[in-house]
Amino acid sequence: MTTLADAIKEPTSRLVVLATIRTGQTLEAWTQDATYTNLWWSSTSLEVEGVREDGSDLTAAADLATANTTDGSYYWDRAAGRVYVNPTASNPHQALIQARVVVRVANHPKRWGAERFEPRLAERVGVSIRVPERFGGLGQIGGGRLVIEAGDGWADGLEALDWDAGSVTLELGADVLR
Repeated sequence: MTTLADAIKEPTSRLVVLATIRTGQTLEAWTQDATYTNLWWSSTSLEVEGVREDGSDLTAAADLATANTTDGSYYWDRAAGRVYVNPTASNPHQALIQARVVVRVANHPKRWGAERFEPRLAERVGVSIRVPERFGGLGQIGGGRLVIEAGDGWADGLEALDWDAGSVTLELGADVLR
């Protein structure tokens, strides 16, 4: 079995850095749904893991009909890029509604399990990485920063995220080049 330390040394492999960023997105532009009159929707292009109203978690609903009949619930329609809420307030304009969202980026195009990572990390990832032999070849990250490249407009709207309200998980690996 090839260790990460060995794979990094080989010219037939490349280091892959995956970053999963979990943060908050305040949703402000709301439209009342024409069919489900207790629901309001707002658009997001990001994966939604949860929704909060004034600091309290809303309950995830299995479908729009259930969300429509359940006060304090939400439904995320991935295909439409919409978050539907049935708020405890009379409408979402009277509350602070925040979605817990996920941004996945990598230094190379990558699928890991069911997740797709956008190739948006700068080629030279600015983190301190070392692989000491005495620790059996386990990688250690000492600190640094990640730069997301998005000059084509991909990150438009990301500046509205509540960046200091979440976490970043880094995963390191090696891809075999063929």
